[in-house]
Amino acid sequence: MKLTWYKSISLGAIHIDLSSTAQDRANQLEPLVKALPKADIQIVGGDWNTSTFQLRKKGELARQVITKFFTVGFKGAIEHYMTPELKFDKPIFDMLTANGFEFNRYNDRSKGTIYFDINDLLSNEKAKKFVPPFLLKYLERRLRPWNGCVPLKIDWLAGKGGFSSNPKTIERPTQNGKALSDHNPISVNIKF
Repeated sequence: MKLTWYKSISLGAIHIDLSSTAQDRANQLEPLVKALPKADIQIVGGDWNTSTFQLRKKGELARQVITKFFTVGFKGAIEHYMTPELKFDKPIFDMLTANGFEFNRYNDRSKGTIYFDINDLLSNEKAKKFVPPFLLKYLERRLRPWNGCVPLKIDWLAGKGGFSSNPKTIERPTQNGKALSDHNPISVNIKF
């Protein structure tokens, strides 16, 4: 007699609004987490925009920059871009944990999934929408130790019920010399 084992998996993907606050991001992801069909393995992922900032208003951005400067300092703010769950985007990760989802084993924590690159004209044009020129000059000077380019972890996977291994971030993939995306793709192996 041959036994056949079946496992079910449910997947969800979301692109969270860039102008969201940290709590808004959690509030946008939670309905997806709760709506996933019941399955042996559940996985959610996408661009969660965990930049540690909310970009609704220029004045609000200035307040956030000043707050970061006085609470964690410039270098600390840069470090939090890769660990948004520790302070500035804690609500989304607390919500995941409260719903039984794990995220650390599902993500390559050694690489960012996007970059703030003061040298990149496109990034610089985006920055000019939110950052006054005098502050861009300040950033150019302060970002010299990083060659003007710092990684951010804004694309994520989280799951429950499966065994995850080998999370990867594909660094700046190109085809015929052209970037495929401004985000680095992410992947993880799941064992049933």
